[in-house]
Amino acid sequence: MKKLRGNTPPVPSVEWAYFLDVDGTLIDIADTPDAVEVDTVLPDLIERLYHASGGAVALVSGRSISDLEHHLGMLHLPLAGQHGLERRDVAGRLWIHTAPPDAKCAIKEALLPILARHPGLLLEDKGLTLALHYR
Repeated sequence: MKKLRGNTPPVPSVEWAYFLDVDGTLIDIADTPDAVEVDTVLPDLIERLYHASGGAVALVSGRSISDLEHHLGMLHLPLAGQHGLERRDVAGRLWIHTAPPDAKCAIKEALLPILARHPGLLLEDKGLTLALHYR
């Protein structure tokens, strides 16, 4: 591995794979999860990188895959949603890992009093996961 000098990134290699984080990296954090704004050129840039790298690109997010598709368009590349509980592979197959629904319900119920005391908190139910947002 080459040592970096200053802030100069290494020269890209055809042997690299790109796992790109979405929220807070490709898309700026917004006041609420639904208020994100996607730069109109972003989906095209991702698609171009996907083809230039021979398909060695995947997006990773805490969002669900359907939410990623809603905000980014129907990109046909591997995706990991809900922190890896949902994964779509290069062939388009969807893999879903679920936890017992009772566990999520118990966590959600335990958070209700905290949400009532702190109006700046937002509990987002993503289906397989819960996210507690604060600003």
